[in-house]
Amino acid sequence: MDTVFEGVFSEYTVAGISFKPSGAEAYINVDGAGSASEEYERRTVTKAKSNVVVKRIARQAGSGTLTMSLHMPRELYNTLQGMVTGATGALATGVSGLKGIMKLPSVEIAMKVEDEDGDVKYKYYPSAVSASFSRSVDSEADSVAEVDMTFNLSADSYGMIMYEALATELPTSGALTAETWMTAASSTLMQQSA
Repeated sequence: MDTVFEGVFSEYTVAGISFKPSGAEAYINVDGAGSASEEYERRTVTKAKSNVVVKRIARQAGSGTLTMSLHMPRELYNTLQGMVTGATGALATGVSGLKGIMKLPSVEIAMKVEDEDGDVKYKYYPSAVSASFSRSVDSEADSVAEVDMTFNLSADSYGMIMYEALATELPTSGALTAETWMTAASSTLMQQSA
């Protein structure tokens, strides 16, 4: 561990995103990441006496969503959306299509986020599945539209939905460092002690 970050870390910009679809051997980096937002579900338990709430407890519900807008390589896009392609032999060469009913692959997501001062935070989502996507075409727009994707997040075998670490607080050597996070992040590495 180099230093302990003191102060406020305000997530300002997504500096990089990498995806590792189920069965893939390596992460696929997506350059020029756009934006991301996350939301985690809570469950509230209440205790009442004579119709008066006397106790309220909030707990993690064990799931959440990650919404992103970004430009994505076509092959990765096809994989995450469950597109059937000519390469699989199911369609004519060069043709891809979205099948009506198909199980989508899970994906691991590693993200690099910076604050307004350039300080870095890494995030890792161990179990995500594409819940929805949208894309639009606007010939009058001043910029090229990105793909909007929402992923459902669920817990890994350790019960974790998301992991994060500030770059300055990661070890400088070993299997999980600031240098390796975007290409090697895994639930197992997150559990190992330094």
